[in-house]
Amino acid sequence: MNKVFHTQVYPVFKVFGGKKVIANYRSYYTLEKGGMRKWIRLGTPSRDVAQKRILEIALKAQRVQEGMAPPDAQRETSVKPILGLVADYEEHLRSQGCTKKHAYNTTTRLRLMAREIGWRGVHDVRPDTFQGWLAKLLRSQKTKKEYQVSACAFLNWLVAGERLVKNPLAQLDMPDVKGKQVRESRAYTQAEFAQLLSVAGKYALGYQFLLYTACRWSEAFAVVWGDLHLEGDSPYVLFRAETTKNGKQRSVDLKAELAELLRAARPDGVCVTEQAFKGRFADYDLCRKHLKRAGIQHKDGLGRVVHLHALRKTWQTWGADNGVNQRAAQD
Repeated sequence: MNKVFHTQVYPVFKVFGGKKVIANYRSYYTLEKGGMRKWIRLGTPSRDVAQKRILEIALKAQRVQEGMAPPDAQRETSVKPILGLVADYEEHLRSQGCTKKHAYNTTTRLRLMAREIGWRGVHDVRPDTFQGWLAKLLRSQKTKKEYQVSACAFLNWLVAGERLVKNPLAQLDMPDVKGKQVRESRAYTQAEFAQLLSVAGKYALGYQFLLYTACRWSEAFAVVWGDLHLEGDSPYVLFRAETTKNGKQRSVDLKAELAELLRAARPDGVCVTEQAFKGRFADYDLCRKHLKRAGIQHKDGLGRVVHLHALRKTWQTWGADNGVNQRAAQD
């Protein structure tokens, strides 16, 4: 183990009653010769106590560096109840602009797993017990995948914050959902989409944007006015890399009629960083209400359903009906 280099303590003076007295001591330590100095206020007017405290602090930091002791954040995480960590995660999700529904659904899954698997702390999270619980879960493959995605996202958040060394579930394969969908979706007919717009009010623009750009809801939700290039003969929307599922930037041409609607909806003097569709996107539950109000059957005779996310499939279906080949549709 390398020697811990640290300097002598320094007094901090204050004036009381016209006299200069030592009110505190401060010092620094480094973990290698010539390394960065870490200054510490030692909270004592006693030189002997200050020297003892800086030595203890430096030795503790060295043990962490050598892997002989966990950092404070990891030590606190290891003793904190997992439900408390989930509450921290829920607060983080909301601070990042996630919808209340997403934050609620994610943390509800985590609390259910903690209760049913017996997770009291992060040390209880093990691949074998998680897989055993997932195998007995009487849900669809899609739902099982959602549970695993939520668990991994939570654990990865702890790792990113240096509160956990590694995600214990990171090496597990995700449940295979191909060909195992419980509810197959179907495309809207043009008549149904017109009915939906007729009852959607201010949400109609959001539905049109989702359909005519074939983007994901999360991508559309992240669009700001600066991403919408509405002037000129070729209006388009730019989906930034940090907002797309594959992490790649892409631009999508906008239908002329849609661009006109967006220009009309754009407030005068709006900030380019302001969310473009704030208050104009329906969530899954509100979409169900709009479908009911429009008289559109949620499920047809073949068991296929229409919902908010079926707009992407609708774009593909309408494109194929009008001669758009698959490669062009993917682009």
